[in-house]
Amino acid sequence: MKRIKYICEILFIAVLAAIGALNYAIFIFPNQFAPVGIPGLETMIQQKWGFPMSIMNALVNIPLVILTFFIVDKGYAIKSGIYSLLLSGWMLLMEQFDLSPFIYQTANSPVLAPIAGGILCGVSVAMVLKRGSCTGGTDLVAELVHHYRPETKMVWALFALNASVAILSYFVYGYQIEPVLLCLIYCFTISKVSDVMLKGLKEADAFV
Repeated sequence: MKRIKYICEILFIAVLAAIGALNYAIFIFPNQFAPVGIPGLETMIQQKWGFPMSIMNALVNIPLVILTFFIVDKGYAIKSGIYSLLLSGWMLLMEQFDLSPFIYQTANSPVLAPIAGGILCGVSVAMVLKRGSCTGGTDLVAELVHHYRPETKMVWALFALNASVAILSYFVYGYQIEPVLLCLIYCFTISKVSDVMLKGLKEADAFV
């Protein structure tokens, strides 16, 4: 029974990784703004120098997953690694298809892209965390830092990283303020949606 439950969790994580890849393909890349954390830096490198984020994501997360496996928690690392590598795999796969009919891109209301993308990402983040895992990147770094320095307050470090991404996006996306604002909206939306989802899931568990 436990094995079946574990397999179902892995399959669900695979679906969440596919949703994450779609989020990038439909909302983030076409509207030229950076998401938060390490993925934001990867997105800007792709925008500036053309190095695919799908490959960067794997290169960044593989060593982080290995370190987390041996230092923090094996189960957490395995699930997080599955999400991260499948995200890269889904991105590579989606590059082979024409997704233009589904892409949201408009000059009239660009603010809807980070809101819609942030909602998708926020739900995915909450569901992944609920399964004893994470989406990789910044979260893995936070776990490693917390393991060695449990007294360290990662909130301010993450805030500084996200603020840096937002500021850098001004220079990467043609010295325009709009990508900065879109990044901040995306960050805020993810935070609020994931918080609401996690609270709701906790309350549901308590009720059951």
